[in-house]
Amino acid sequence: MVEPTTMELLLQARMQQLADERRAATPPPPELRQEVFRTLDLIDTIGEIGSLFTGTLLGTAAEFIDLLEDPEGTHQPPPTE
Repeated sequence: MVEPTTMELLLQARMQQLADERRAATPPPPELRQEVFRTLDLIDTIGEIGSLFTGTLLGTAAEFIDLLEDPEGTHQPPPTE
């Protein structure tokens, strides 16, 4: 890993200072906060829907169907490797 030069460190520090000053002077609007949380909720929902199609719940559905077909539990599923 290459160490940053003194000039790069000074520039980074100054840019961070400018960003902090700007944030303090003009806080983000409430609409931006709402949009960020809506986007995070959408990403979470898409992840849940994706898990439906990736097989995460397929095993559970198959076990449930097996219970409906054999409520006594007399039929044992084949061992999985």
